[in-house]
Amino acid sequence: MIQFELALVVSARDGELAVRRRLPPLSRRQLIRLSPDLQAAHERWQADQLREPPVEAQRRRGRQLALSLLELGEDLEEAERQLLRWRYHPALAREAVVWAAEAHRSAEAAEAAAL
Repeated sequence: MIQFELALVVSARDGELAVRRRLPPLSRRQLIRLSPDLQAAHERWQADQLREPPVEAQRRRGRQLALSLLELGEDLEEAERQLLRWRYHPALAREAVVWAAEAHRSAEAAEAAAL
Protein backbone atom coordinates (compact mmCIF):
# COMPACT_ATOMS: atom_id res chain seq x y z
CA MET A 1 0.00 0.00 0.00
CA ILE A 2 2.84 2.37 0.78
CA GLN A 3 4.60 1.51 -2.48
CA PHE A 4 1.48 2.51 -4.42
CA GLU A 5 0.95 5.64 -2.28
CA LEU A 6 -2.30 4.32 -0.83
CA ALA A 7 -1.00 4.52 2.74
CA LEU A 8 1.47 6.59 4.71
CA VAL A 9 3.23 5.61 7.94
CA VAL A 10 2.04 8.00 10.64
CA SER A 11 3.79 6.32 13.55
CA ALA A 12 6.26 3.52 12.94
CA ARG A 13 6.52 2.95 16.69
CA ASP A 14 2.78 2.32 17.02
CA GLY A 15 2.37 0.75 13.58
CA GLU A 16 -0.12 3.47 12.65
CA LEU A 17 -0.98 4.09 9.00
CA ALA A 18 -3.02 6.77 7.28
CA VAL A 19 -4.93 4.98 4.51
CA ARG A 20 -6.78 6.46 1.56
CA ARG A 21 -10.50 5.77 1.67
CA ARG A 22 -11.01 6.32 -2.05
CA LEU A 23 -8.68 4.90 -4.61
CA PRO A 24 -7.82 6.56 -7.92
CA PRO A 25 -7.12 4.42 -10.97
CA LEU A 26 -3.55 3.21 -11.14
CA SER A 27 -1.08 5.29 -13.09
CA ARG A 28 0.73 3.84 -16.08
CA ARG A 29 3.88 3.54 -13.95
CA GLN A 30 1.96 1.53 -11.35
CA LEU A 31 0.23 -0.66 -13.94
CA ILE A 32 3.45 -1.80 -15.60
CA ARG A 33 4.68 -3.05 -12.21
CA LEU A 34 1.73 -5.47 -11.97
CA SER A 35 1.61 -8.98 -13.36
CA PRO A 36 -0.31 -9.43 -16.63
CA ASP A 37 -3.16 -11.11 -14.72
CA LEU A 38 -3.45 -8.17 -12.31
CA GLN A 39 -3.28 -5.70 -15.20
CA ALA A 40 -6.22 -7.48 -16.83
CA ALA A 41 -8.12 -7.54 -13.53
CA HIS A 42 -7.54 -3.79 -13.13
CA GLU A 43 -8.84 -3.16 -16.65
CA ARG A 44 -11.99 -5.19 -15.89
CA TRP A 45 -12.46 -3.29 -12.61
CA GLN A 46 -12.23 0.06 -14.40
CA ALA A 47 -14.74 -1.06 -17.03
CA ASP A 48 -17.14 -2.17 -14.26
CA GLN A 49 -16.79 1.22 -12.55
CA LEU A 50 -17.80 3.00 -15.75
CA ARG A 51 -20.95 0.87 -16.13
CA GLU A 52 -22.49 2.13 -12.89
CA PRO A 53 -23.78 5.73 -13.07
CA PRO A 54 -21.98 7.96 -10.52
CA VAL A 55 -25.19 8.78 -8.65
CA GLU A 56 -25.92 5.06 -8.22
CA ALA A 57 -22.39 4.46 -6.92
CA GLN A 58 -22.83 7.32 -4.46
CA ARG A 59 -26.26 5.98 -3.39
CA ARG A 60 -24.83 2.50 -2.82
CA ARG A 61 -21.88 3.87 -0.85
CA GLY A 62 -24.13 6.16 1.21
CA ARG A 63 -26.34 3.21 2.11
CA GLN A 64 -23.33 1.14 3.16
CA LEU A 65 -21.99 3.98 5.30
CA ALA A 66 -25.38 4.66 6.89
CA LEU A 67 -25.83 0.98 7.73
CA SER A 68 -22.35 0.84 9.25
CA LEU A 69 -23.12 3.88 11.39
CA LEU A 70 -26.34 2.33 12.66
CA GLU A 71 -24.59 -0.95 13.40
CA LEU A 72 -22.00 1.00 15.40
CA GLY A 73 -24.80 2.38 17.58
CA GLU A 74 -25.49 5.78 16.04
CA ASP A 75 -29.12 6.88 15.93
CA LEU A 76 -30.83 7.85 12.68
CA GLU A 77 -30.36 11.60 13.13
CA GLU A 78 -26.66 11.31 13.91
CA ALA A 79 -26.10 8.94 10.98
CA GLU A 80 -27.78 11.44 8.67
CA ARG A 81 -25.74 14.33 10.10
CA GLN A 82 -22.56 12.34 9.54
CA LEU A 83 -23.45 11.71 5.90
CA LEU A 84 -24.07 15.44 5.51
CA ARG A 85 -20.64 16.16 7.03
CA TRP A 86 -19.20 13.79 4.45
CA ARG A 87 -20.88 16.03 1.83
CA TYR A 88 -23.66 13.74 0.73
CA HIS A 89 -26.60 15.60 -0.81
CA PRO A 90 -29.34 16.02 1.85
CA ALA A 91 -31.89 13.99 -0.12
CA LEU A 92 -29.39 11.20 -0.70
CA ALA A 93 -28.33 11.22 2.96
CA ARG A 94 -31.96 10.94 4.08
CA GLU A 95 -32.72 8.14 1.61
CA ALA A 96 -29.60 6.23 2.69
CA VAL A 97 -30.50 6.46 6.38
CA VAL A 98 -34.10 5.34 5.76
CA TRP A 99 -32.83 2.38 3.70
CA ALA A 100 -30.22 1.52 6.34
CA ALA A 101 -32.76 1.68 9.17
CA GLU A 102 -34.98 -0.83 7.37
CA ALA A 103 -32.03 -3.11 6.56
CA HIS A 104 -30.85 -2.90 10.18
CA ARG A 105 -34.34 -3.74 11.52
CA SER A 106 -34.61 -6.69 9.12
CA ALA A 107 -31.22 -8.03 10.21
CA GLU A 108 -32.13 -7.72 13.89
CA ALA A 109 -35.47 -9.46 13.31
CA ALA A 110 -33.76 -12.30 11.43
CA GLU A 111 -31.23 -12.67 14.23
CA ALA A 112 -33.97 -12.73 16.87
CA ALA A 113 -35.91 -15.35 14.91
CA ALA A 114 -32.82 -17.52 14.64
CA LEU A 115 -32.44 -17.61 18.43
